Amino acid sequence: MNKLIKNLTVAAAISIAIIGVYTPVTASANGGSWQRDSVGWWYKNSNGSYPKNDWQRIDGKWYYFDGRGYIIHSKWEYINGHWYYFNTSGHMLSNQWVGDYYVGKDGDMLKNAVTPDNYVVGSDGKWDKRFSRELAEKARLYLNPTGSNISKRTTAELFSQSHKTNYDTVIALMDVLYPNYNYVNNAKLSAKTLMEAIDVKHCGDRHDCVFSKNMLIDHLVYNKFTKEEAEKAINELGSEIDLPKYFQDQAITYLKRLHKYKLSNNQYLSRAAYEDNLILYRKFTKEEAKKALDTIKIDYIYQAQQEAKKLLLKETGDSRRNIIYLLVHGGKFTKEEAEKGVDLLNHDFKVNLRRAIEYHCIESDYNKDKGYVWYPWHSKQHLIEVLSDPNGIEGFERSDVEEVIEEYNINYTERAKLRAMDILKNGKYSRSNLEKTLIDQWKFTKEEATNAVKDLKHENLID
Repeated sequence: MNKLIKNLTVAAAISIAIIGVYTPVTASANGGSWQRDSVGWWYKNSNGSYPKNDWQRIDGKWYYFDGRGYIIHSKWEYINGHWYYFNTSGHMLSNQWVGDYYVGKDGDMLKNAVTPDNYVVGSDGKWDKRFSRELAEKARLYLNPTGSNISKRTTAELFSQSHKTNYDTVIALMDVLYPNYNYVNNAKLSAKTLMEAIDVKHCGDRHDCVFSKNMLIDHLVYNKFTKEEAEKAINELGSEIDLPKYFQDQAITYLKRLHKYKLSNNQYLSRAAYEDNLILYRKFTKEEAKKALDTIKIDYIYQAQQEAKKLLLKETGDSRRNIIYLLVHGGKFTKEEAEKGVDLLNHDFKVNLRRAIEYHCIESDYNKDKGYVWYPWHSKQHLIEVLSDPNGIEGFERSDVEEVIEEYNINYTERAKLRAMDILKNGKYSRSNLEKTLIDQWKFTKEEATNAVKDLKHENLID
């Protein structure tokens, strides 16, 4: 304030020099008359009274009288929150410059504004020489965030692009012209515009045309509002809209549309997968997601059944256990849903077991192009254990494995011979010890082991 007063004093001195000294006439058309004493000029009304601490219009000009009743003259005066300039005759100036300051049509000094002759004045009312008259004129006509649904940054970007002006200069100009403007209002209008746009009549059944509170905030931030502005805007909307109900309805609508979309694309999701979509991808709260999932009735056993059906159509060698594992750990179905879903298919997993044997255990049409077999040297007993190990890769029922393995004409003696050759790579063996290793460790029958070893020739055989 002190700096402003000092600047205004300088401006007043310049103005006095320009305007010159003038004294009021003693008579007035108002019926009153000007009076002067040793202190200064005052005005006597026709009824004998005189104004104090008040404005009075006399002969078409405005004057201000101090507490003693004398006119203010030849200086700036701060009255009721505004600065006014009174010339040497004491009347208020308007619509003109006083030094580097401009007084408007009502006489008060303009601040944070573009003057009628296109100059920018700042918060102290002084001409801000950073901005050209050309830019000031464009700003007066086109740079106004009031009533808009776009952010400060976007407003500045659009203006700078349209008028080929430096972005930082535009931001600085906006800070001068609208120092206290609340862009939360713009963010609120932007949010309302979006909320109207995602109404069903505009979006139909699009599941991606739904917004949670957090996504709405993200949308505003994406459109270059600050996060604080976005959050305040949504909170203020709460006084106009029942936001908890609105966003809960959005969650329900999203789940309903997403489920319909997934079914149309032959995709069957678990409750947990839908919950992930609601919380992780659309950013609904856990409470909103839970209520939506409880509201929209979905048969998750049926969903698991259909996903299992898709897995089985791939004609893999997966066991019932593995299909259930994929549903639980990949699809996030509960174990109960997965088991019931699989069992509803009444699938014969011996078919898959045969594929597993033909894929991994013997040379067949399924693996001839791959050039390898997973278990080429396994005995019958070892194959049964590998295929039925509940903690192993395959996980078939042991009784099924024991039954189905008999369907294949596998030469286990030849396998025992291959295993023996592999054993001999790592050390010297007598035939009896080699035979014992094949039986005890690799579970070949005595007959298979004996026949494999009896005619075997190898440098590590010691008898």
